[in-house]
Amino acid sequence: MARVLLAVALTIAVLVGCADGHAHARHTRSLINLAELIKCVTGKHACDYNAYGNWCGIGGSGTPVDEIDGCCQRHDLCYDRLIANGCWPRWSPYNYTCKDSLVDCGIDDGSCQAQMCACDKEVVECFARGTYNPANKKKNLFC
Repeated sequence: MARVLLAVALTIAVLVGCADGHAHARHTRSLINLAELIKCVTGKHACDYNAYGNWCGIGGSGTPVDEIDGCCQRHDLCYDRLIANGCWPRWSPYNYTCKDSLVDCGIDDGSCQAQMCACDKEVVECFARGTYNPANKKKNLFC
């Protein structure tokens, strides 16, 4: 059930991110934090990562097809840990700043919001380190 809720939330974030990916100030809109961070750090839209490989977007299973897909797998597992600890990723807003491709989650006070920001920061930095392969992007209905 938690994976389904996470998948729905990520889809909403992707949809919103496809419409507008600007991120340069402090934000608190939980459904679009990840999409904005993707745009700020990688220069790409969240749509570029939706339905990429086996782990990016709704669901996730199997062996990651490349480093980018591995980023998504680790992000899913990060969110799974948050859910197991009573947090609701995508539904609780968190603050961050992102400028010149650098994400700052602020003070790590152990809160759900700080942990969610850390998960999202890790995945976008992982995306930036990886090599995006358009051949691993599947067609999808959301973008």
